[in-house]
Amino acid sequence: MQNDAVALTAPRVDGGTPNATLVAAPRYTLVHVVTGETTKDLILSQVLAPMVEQVRVRGALAPERALVVFLEPARVALRRRLRARVGEMRRLTPGVKIALMPYVSRFSIRSNARAAAPVIRAMAGSRDVVFHCRGEWAVLWAACLANSFRTSGIVADIRGSWPEEALAKRGIADLSAADASAVRDYQLQLETVKSAIAAADQILTVSRGMLDWLLQLGVDAQRLHYVPSCVPRLTFSRSVRDEMRSRLGIGDELLYCFLGSAESYATIGDGIVPFLRATFERFADVRLLMVTDQPNVVRRGLLEAGLPADRMLFESAPHDEVWRYLCAADCGCILKAPGRLNRTWQPVKLGEYLAAGLPVVVSRGIGDVDTTITKAGAGIAVELFDGQANSVNAEALRVHEALATDGKGMRARALELCEQHFLWTCYIDDVRSAYAHALSA
Repeated sequence: MQNDAVALTAPRVDGGTPNATLVAAPRYTLVHVVTGETTKDLILSQVLAPMVEQVRVRGALAPERALVVFLEPARVALRRRLRARVGEMRRLTPGVKIALMPYVSRFSIRSNARAAAPVIRAMAGSRDVVFHCRGEWAVLWAACLANSFRTSGIVADIRGSWPEEALAKRGIADLSAADASAVRDYQLQLETVKSAIAAADQILTVSRGMLDWLLQLGVDAQRLHYVPSCVPRLTFSRSVRDEMRSRLGIGDELLYCFLGSAESYATIGDGIVPFLRATFERFADVRLLMVTDQPNVVRRGLLEAGLPADRMLFESAPHDEVWRYLCAADCGCILKAPGRLNRTWQPVKLGEYLAAGLPVVVSRGIGDVDTTITKAGAGIAVELFDGQANSVNAEALRVHEALATDGKGMRARALELCEQHFLWTCYIDDVRSAYAHALSA
């Protein structure tokens, strides 16, 4: 098949009009490399869903074949439960090949990649290959695997500022206040990021704050692409909403929702607890739905914080059932105290809330989520941490009034915002542009 010339636009992160360059439409296999995350629920929506869309939606720059490679230590890869999960993934992803590749932890990435390359090459076929790498370690694997292919490109998908997170986990606000151990950990994380940046041809990242952070590390703006955490489709259903509210015992009350793991609750509990306390004390018609992986852990934490047991519901559900619970709610909460990571953060739950038609209640300063939501009229941005004693009470009142008077309108605008900016199909052309530029680098 002859390749046709296609005009590609180089990415611009400053909002300007991109310049078109002429390159040949490539024939390539897309290989999405994932290291150590096979068991995470978000892999279904953040890796497999966009890969299915890449296969489903045809076009001049579409891959001819798509493959997801999960790299796990042999002791993990051989577990029956993990292999069953991979089998389920295969059933959920028509058109996408999935491979679970064990490696030996005591050997280097280069040695393990040399052993894995023939298998990946056989599955990829004779085509050129684009490695889409989830995270920095996947990039380092791809840099070694690339030597076994005639032509290849590497696209790094950098989802967070991990050196900054290493400090945040230690409760350190600034590197100047860090002890020797924290500084060493920070520098090791930073060197990994820099090594991945050097090896990658193009870079995708999840938020405007991450774009700024990568630019500060010296990344050329022409290599950067903004691709937020998205969802495959709108999930809101009026009939499912009615069914789930009946099942949960919710009548005319306003049902606030928090979606997240027990681990993520530990980092945002300082934001949601005072807001809920103020809300419960003032309004009898509000209940809380917590959809989490460890409901007992989260329940215990909220009860210890003094929140009333009879006002809260705790549920755990398989990933493909979570949307049903979200449909039952009247808003989704993203509330987090100020911190060094907030400017780069764009949570996966944002797209999931919007897809289920949930107005988003977000604390100010979380990336640009607050401005995105406010501009679209798809929720309420709240100020909970300005040091004023009455702020939390005032914001609880404002949220309640907005949901009571304009809940349906905000729901419609949330769905519209999701459809325009948080579906994977919105970014297919941008991502394929990155793939083509990576191959032509």
